[in-house]
Amino acid sequence: INMELFWRFLPLVVLPALVHGQGMGQGISKHTWAASDPISCSNWFTTYLPTEEEFHPGCEDNNHCPCATQGRVHTKKHTTDKQPPPPGNMGFGLHSINCTFHPYGELSIADMEVKFQEKFGDFSQYDAFMDYNMGLWANNLDSFVKKFQEDGIPFLALKWESGGKQYYSVLANACGYIIIELMSDTISVLDTNTMMEDPHQRMSFSHWNSELETGDYLTPVRVSRAISKAGMVDNFYLNILGSQQIFQETYEDGVTVQEIIPPNSLVHVQFWSGRPTSEDFTIADYENYVNSVHEDVMVSGVCGFDQWIDNHIAIDQHTSPTLDEVAEIFEAEGYYYHWWKIEIGEEERSSQPPGRDMYQIYAADETGWGVQLDFPFINPPADCPTYAATCQSEDGCLGQGNCKAEF
Repeated sequence: INMELFWRFLPLVVLPALVHGQGMGQGISKHTWAASDPISCSNWFTTYLPTEEEFHPGCEDNNHCPCATQGRVHTKKHTTDKQPPPPGNMGFGLHSINCTFHPYGELSIADMEVKFQEKFGDFSQYDAFMDYNMGLWANNLDSFVKKFQEDGIPFLALKWESGGKQYYSVLANACGYIIIELMSDTISVLDTNTMMEDPHQRMSFSHWNSELETGDYLTPVRVSRAISKAGMVDNFYLNILGSQQIFQETYEDGVTVQEIIPPNSLVHVQFWSGRPTSEDFTIADYENYVNSVHEDVMVSGVCGFDQWIDNHIAIDQHTSPTLDEVAEIFEAEGYYYHWWKIEIGEEERSSQPPGRDMYQIYAADETGWGVQLDFPFINPPADCPTYAATCQSEDGCLGQGNCKAEF
């Protein structure tokens, strides 16, 4: 047996998540957003969704860190006194972060949030920018709708079909540009006859996260993205990462949807194109802006990191491809990506083989949205910088954000 390979793959099999939302799990384990005011995001999550806050070592409290403001929560999981959750088995991460010292270009996060919220309006109509959302399954939508109504939270209620069955969604703006979509087959507090009908299938219930949490707890089921052109992300997700396509449709109104399952994931990812939005700022405009910042800042696989890459999901898997394999393709095909050595605490380090480090890659797909890859690795770069979830690297709070070094 090759002992080097054995030790490099062992932690991915036997260790739980090392840091909240930063370690290895199974499939899509979290959704992170860059936010101008992460504390307001966290407050919204804990007020209206069954979630609990996370704490990171090195921070003053759950929200304030030397180099960042953060609002990290995870969904609560059903437990009993007789059956507590196993160590490290937290729920799905809903993370908002403001890496204060990282560059963002001419438009700040706050500027972009205003543009998105102008698209959302009063939630009386569906806009293409609402396709950027996180879908969570609720066993019954009633309790959530009642809270929104009591506090005057605007929301859009939809009815739609999948596989010949009726489903319902409630979309609300948690903060900034974060849209949460609560999905269910049960609702009684709204008149379903007057709900807006979406003729497009918003979820395929095939190979999905069907082990649902009980009661009012939520289950992550689907990440949604808008794209300016159908098929534009196929190379990244299907060819490079090896995701499986389970649904694709072009509707009569020109709207297209593609639904995939990333490696080892039960949480789906959808890509929508063709939805209407005003011409003052389009999906393509957003993609072009974010990618222009990546182009300026992310100068190599170990140098440069901007705030827009904080809009990402994490994909955790234990087999192939490895980080080495995807990095070689990213480099050859001109993708924006960054290797990181993960900074972990002494307690976690003591549980690992001697000299053992953990690595990740953050990469941007063709639209500019990020993906945190928690994959096995063989030979990470010798000059790979460290990174902490609190936005720090060897250069302190700059976190490699303005790195212009030659490697």
